[in-house]
Amino acid sequence: MPEGRRTSEPRRRSMTVAEQAKATLEALAVQAGLPKKSAVEQLHEIAYQAGCSSVLRAWYFYLDKDQSGRIDYKEFDKGLKDMKFTGSKEDTLKLWQELDSDASGEISFDEFAYPAEAELWHSFRKFAGSSFTGGKDMINQLKFYYADVNVLDPPVDEVLHEREFCESLAGFGWTQGGEAILFDAFSFHDASSKCIYAKSLRWLDREAKIWKLKQAAKKKAEKMAGLKRRSMQEAQLALRSFKTFLKKQFGNLLRAWRKALDLDGSMTLQRSELFKAVKALNWKGNCRALWKALDHDASGITTIEELDPYSAQVLAQFREWAVSQVENSKKPSDAFDVLDRQRRKKLSQGQIQQELESRGFTRKVRQLVLMLDWQDKKYITGSDLHFLDVWRPPAWLTGTPDAAAADAFRKQLVAKHGQILKAWRFAMDKDGSNSCNWHEFQEAAKLVRFHGNLAAAWLALDADLSGSISLKEIDEEANECLVEFKRWADSEFGGVHSTFKVLDSDGSGSLNFREFKAACRTYGFTGDCKLLFQCLDQGEGTLQPHEVFFLDKWVLDDLTEDGLPEGELDKRRLDPDGDRMLEYFTDNPGPGQYTLPGSFAQKDVCPIARHCGSFTMQGRYPLRQRQVVSPANYSPSLKPTSRHCPAWTFARPSTAEPKIRSGKG
Repeated sequence: MPEGRRTSEPRRRSMTVAEQAKATLEALAVQAGLPKKSAVEQLHEIAYQAGCSSVLRAWYFYLDKDQSGRIDYKEFDKGLKDMKFTGSKEDTLKLWQELDSDASGEISFDEFAYPAEAELWHSFRKFAGSSFTGGKDMINQLKFYYADVNVLDPPVDEVLHEREFCESLAGFGWTQGGEAILFDAFSFHDASSKCIYAKSLRWLDREAKIWKLKQAAKKKAEKMAGLKRRSMQEAQLALRSFKTFLKKQFGNLLRAWRKALDLDGSMTLQRSELFKAVKALNWKGNCRALWKALDHDASGITTIEELDPYSAQVLAQFREWAVSQVENSKKPSDAFDVLDRQRRKKLSQGQIQQELESRGFTRKVRQLVLMLDWQDKKYITGSDLHFLDVWRPPAWLTGTPDAAAADAFRKQLVAKHGQILKAWRFAMDKDGSNSCNWHEFQEAAKLVRFHGNLAAAWLALDADLSGSISLKEIDEEANECLVEFKRWADSEFGGVHSTFKVLDSDGSGSLNFREFKAACRTYGFTGDCKLLFQCLDQGEGTLQPHEVFFLDKWVLDDLTEDGLPEGELDKRRLDPDGDRMLEYFTDNPGPGQYTLPGSFAQKDVCPIARHCGSFTMQGRYPLRQRQVVSPANYSPSLKPTSRHCPAWTFARPSTAEPKIRSGKG
């Protein structure tokens, strides 16, 4: 028995060691399974352990001591040591690399804090820079405001106390709260109280200068931007008004096209033809703005698919069906003989609709019949289809959308140019207008050697049949990045052109990524700088002016005529029905003529002449009313008049009283 006990004791001790090892492994496994804290979370814990009530205080009192808005690795390492960080150099380097995800060599407060904290600080910087001229000015204005509100003596000290700061900000327009956090971030704590000194607000001097630069650049650029925006909006409004006018006059746009616009039947419309048609129709609108909207690709001509793509699609599908029905002829108009089985030479709308449906064409037949009856005769003859022999519709009007073909086209763009945005700018959107029409799309397909179904790819991208595609339909992520930057540049500087000049502070004409990111963060851009730089850079590693200025040509979706203030789109005089006081006519581009309305029963300020050439709507000097004898102002009197002739007068009734001679008969 004793020997057995001796043999059992070592076994019992070995099991205990195994259990301990197993428990240790289980603890390590549980610890490994816990979610790893991010660098931002770890820095928050380090800041709180150092006695900072917020990360903003830790940022300015330990890291960004020069208040430049960004720090490098040396400042980061020194700041962590001052906050008693117990980690090794490797831990510090890991934290830095995680924060500096874009490898720019610098980080800003946006990368150091949570999004809500970064948004609060960004808003307060912008508010302070626009409200005060510097740190001393902020202290003085807040102190005097607090004294005025609370009926106190004028302040004599140059420090800002907590109550003065927190209760006075709202009086200057600050509404986002967080006053206690902001005060604690810049205040010095002593034994008696907390207060803010001017040296703690050095960042505000920089923000005030930035605000002045923004306002100067915006003022310089907003005039040209406003003219361009107004031109775009007038074009959109003119096109919408013209379409409404044509539908009201003719019923549908194809009937208006054939009956009033395309008189020669070529299925194309030039500028001079449009101006003559507008003159004949007596449409009182902006002809030049209308042409700009119709000829958006600047080709010099416009077609039915640019005026009404949906009707053009129905018509092109009918033309394709008509060609398939004709055996020995390639003329689509010969399909009328196939439909006219009894050789009547004309078919009513109901008869041709019935014949089309019986032969398998069922795509919007009723709409098609109304378009073919362009003279509103209630019947259709063979001559009504002759225009189909001349018309050569683009392939996309008869195709079907295919998402796989669109994806294959995108892959071919990447294979040829490395990234879609570069292919978009070099192959598809060479003029930088953020618009690619069908002809540009065909040329781009040739450049990238795409041999798939081009029409199907186009229809998959141009789902709304607008006649053009933008970067959003090709690469939505890159489009959102560029649109965000453009919106910020337009709102802060008035345009991308002026924005680049401000960001390029040294005037070198180029920005590398580190300079670009630092400038964007300094001036308040909160988007993804790395993605934005990659989208704009054409492969040289620096941004040149021509790589950025094209964004000024972009017209965003929200710039429509609906967003215009009332009365700002067209300051010319309108009557209650919307017609202009003057009717403008011109047969060709150049000096025009203005036909004035009739002057019957009008006031004397109404124009009564027809002027060719220039005309001004400038205000006129008020005309003096001339008193004339008429039934309107004639006032008879029973008072005696002078005996000599004449006994009547053209003077005013009040001055027409004659003097009575005194004396004997």
